[in-house]
Amino acid sequence: MTEPSKKKFRLTRAFSIVSFVGIIVVAIIMTQIHRSVSFDSLLKVQNEANIDLTRAFSNSIWKKYVDFFDRSSSIPKEEIINQPEIPALENDLKSQMRGIRVVKIKVYNKNGLTVFSTDPSQIGEDKSKNPGFLGALNGEVKNEISFRDKFNAFDMVIEDRNLLASYIPIRFGPKDEVVAVFELYSDITSLLDEISESELKTVALGSFMMLVLYAFLLIYVRRADLVIKRHENEERQLQEERIKYITENDPLTGLPNRNSLISQIDKLFIRSQHNKSTVTLFYIDIDRFKLINDNLGHDMGDKVLLEIVNRLSESVRNPSIIGRVGPDEFLLAIDNSTERSIETILSRLIHSLTEPFTYESSVANLAVSIGIVNFPGDASDAVNAIKCGEAAVIRAKELGKNRFAYFTDDLNKKAMERFELENALSSALEKKQFEIFYQPRVDLSGKVVGAEALIRWRRDDGQLISPALFINTLEDTELIVPVGYWVLVNACQECLKWHENGFSDLKVSVNLSMQQFSSGTMIEDIRKALLESGLDAEYLELELTESLFAENPDETLLILKAIKAFGIHISLDDFGTGYSSLSYLRKFPIDCLKIDQSFVKDITTNQDQANLTESIINMAKALDMTTVAEGVEEKDQLECLIKLDVDELQGFFFSRPLSGHDFMDYLKH
Repeated sequence: MTEPSKKKFRLTRAFSIVSFVGIIVVAIIMTQIHRSVSFDSLLKVQNEANIDLTRAFSNSIWKKYVDFFDRSSSIPKEEIINQPEIPALENDLKSQMRGIRVVKIKVYNKNGLTVFSTDPSQIGEDKSKNPGFLGALNGEVKNEISFRDKFNAFDMVIEDRNLLASYIPIRFGPKDEVVAVFELYSDITSLLDEISESELKTVALGSFMMLVLYAFLLIYVRRADLVIKRHENEERQLQEERIKYITENDPLTGLPNRNSLISQIDKLFIRSQHNKSTVTLFYIDIDRFKLINDNLGHDMGDKVLLEIVNRLSESVRNPSIIGRVGPDEFLLAIDNSTERSIETILSRLIHSLTEPFTYESSVANLAVSIGIVNFPGDASDAVNAIKCGEAAVIRAKELGKNRFAYFTDDLNKKAMERFELENALSSALEKKQFEIFYQPRVDLSGKVVGAEALIRWRRDDGQLISPALFINTLEDTELIVPVGYWVLVNACQECLKWHENGFSDLKVSVNLSMQQFSSGTMIEDIRKALLESGLDAEYLELELTESLFAENPDETLLILKAIKAFGIHISLDDFGTGYSSLSYLRKFPIDCLKIDQSFVKDITTNQDQANLTESIINMAKALDMTTVAEGVEEKDQLECLIKLDVDELQGFFFSRPLSGHDFMDYLKH
């Protein structure tokens, strides 16, 4: 959608603005061209006339005065005007020039002396430096246009005239040499007035024709503008439909997504109430689907999902609603359902979805869990119905593979408890109910080298809740992202306090969840946390679980490299309990292995466990990784781990997790 502050492009408006600017520009250009051409024509015509006059003068009169001009150079300037040739020359010139545009004449000898002028006061003036004279002396015709308020013409003083002064060489003799210079002043005022009048008419006519052309073109442009507007409206409507489709439908399957399903189911419930019918929701969870993505690739996973949709459609003829509510979770809604129809649908669904899925040479076998919810009875609205379906699916999974479970009051109780927990957690961050405790990490000498940051939740009643009771809920509701960022910032700030109190070598380690890692904002969150806290990146360690390395390994590698670029340390938490392999350890930039406490627990009584732990430590050292043993609670465990040459230790033997204040006291004592 276009922002209100921005004006839309309109062809008509743009054409009008450009056209009027164009008309003005063209008018100016036409004026300049017309004036230039007219002036050139004027100068050409008048110049030719003046040259003709000069030639006529040289041919008919000059012979009478050639001797006078030759000796004028030796006559004193003040005596020139008194020479008897002057009156005769004046009469001859006036007789030739009478009736033409010439209003003044000057004649210069070769030395630049004004031998004759129709203005007697100028006779005897030295014009040897005049550019026009010098040009004519070299054989060129020079012209100058000027405006004069007053000017001494032949017989009178003229006013407000535009004059053309032409310097023309007089050639005489067998070699056609320049023997003098003729200067003629022509009155071109009327010619310039004619030029201006012609200019105005030309511009007016041109502008009129352009306005007529503009008017015709405007009609077509307006039609084109209307077509563009119609296309814009159609495109906007299509775009809105695309956006609506994207926001309401799953991009892979094309089925309604969770939000769209809620709206559709609520409408179905209202209609069923009016018709007094029963609506049954089948919440379908595809078990072990993650294994397909992990082992056969996401391409195979997408093919299986599309095939699942086909099988769902074939199993239930004309379902009222079918949609995708999660990565491997689907929902069917059936109106006018009966006990018999429900049983039939369940049988078809389980049979269809458990048939092998074949893609090229790969075969996938899946299991399915189905939760059943009825309306009215089990739920009051769509949101509640989906939550009830999720609770029923959990119960179906507990029963085994390819099972179903109806929603019950007991499940409802559990669902309500979870709902209340979600609501309480959603406001816990705002209420500042979360706290961070720190469990020391020590080296083999017992020196504290760092601490792991562990979140706790202090409820309204003051009870301190372990993360084991709420972390999963935080992850399910995606609250883990803002909560995780809060932990990251505050842990960094606390570590900086340790440094300021003299414990400058300590590091703090912070756990990252799968949801944080895949949120798309994690790298920026880390950068902001370091910037906000002021902690140097080398004192921050991020703990990741092994499952991260099995899920999208290529993307994970890129993210880990970006984290390492900050200078941050990366540790692999709970090593040995997940998907890790030697290839993963070699491929990813891991600095530290944290050996899970399940290995440490029986290390003194189970030789196989001790041998396995030793192998892990040796492998880590070969890969230049630090090892940390978690869950150290007894002295004999400590002694055994020291013999195995583990690098660092963590557990209740040294300290339980401590509040920030208590941890500082622990460091000082």
